[in-house]
Amino acid sequence: MAGPNAPRFRHLCLMAPTLEPGLSTLQRLFGLAVAHRDPIVARWGIENAVLPVGHHFIELCAPIRADAPARRYLSRRPGGGGYIVVTDCADLPRRRAHVDRLGLRVVTDLELPGFRTLQLHPRDTGGCMLEFNTTEVGGATDGAYLPAGPDWQSAVRTERIGAIAAIELRARAPERMAAHWAQICEAPVSRDAAGTPQLDLGGTWLRFAVCGDDDAEGVAGVDLVANDAAAVLASARELGLPVDAAAGSLQWLSIAFRLVAARPTALR
Repeated sequence: MAGPNAPRFRHLCLMAPTLEPGLSTLQRLFGLAVAHRDPIVARWGIENAVLPVGHHFIELCAPIRADAPARRYLSRRPGGGGYIVVTDCADLPRRRAHVDRLGLRVVTDLELPGFRTLQLHPRDTGGCMLEFNTTEVGGATDGAYLPAGPDWQSAVRTERIGAIAAIELRARAPERMAAHWAQICEAPVSRDAAGTPQLDLGGTWLRFAVCGDDDAEGVAGVDLVANDAAAVLASARELGLPVDAAAGSLQWLSIAFRLVAARPTALR
């Protein structure tokens, strides 16, 4: 169970070398529709597209300037990958004070009408960037969410997938990273069936697994609640992506996308 102060997962930001053909691949694989292309992100030298996954979102970004900070990320992961885990909360000023007490660097503190967001430096979080935001008009998962545009609900397509059930971060010291993220998010650490440490962020698990010495730390897996797994895997094969039919998974952007029946639970 999530802690009383734990934020709620809202969306996963992926970074690709170019927006196309990645966006077409994302839509063809999972049957998703673009809800919004946010002009605000140009200030960081990137372009984006935001696609609803039920009441969650996948945001695909790509750099459009040579000096974009995202290019440093792509220099380490040339094929792209998971860039930001984005959460929301109702207590952003208190949370800002909390991360300041922990000595974490805030790389973005952006306030817009009815919306504010904080992004933490990935070297201070480990694994990837972590973002907290808040929407002043209310916290309903089907309500207003500025990053997804004014009418994102009309772009929801759930024929193939319906939610993001879990995100897996790989680390050389996963227990330590899990404890660190637990402190930042004020969420207790539990265990999945394999004993892997995880945090409950409002119904989506953030899981911490070990990576090899030669592998990059960061987002390595995404569990998607599948409504039509066969169609997803068929599209992956047509696109020439690696597919593990027995595991119900496919590889794209250096991430294993696993198709699951429902959200897993904590054992202890």
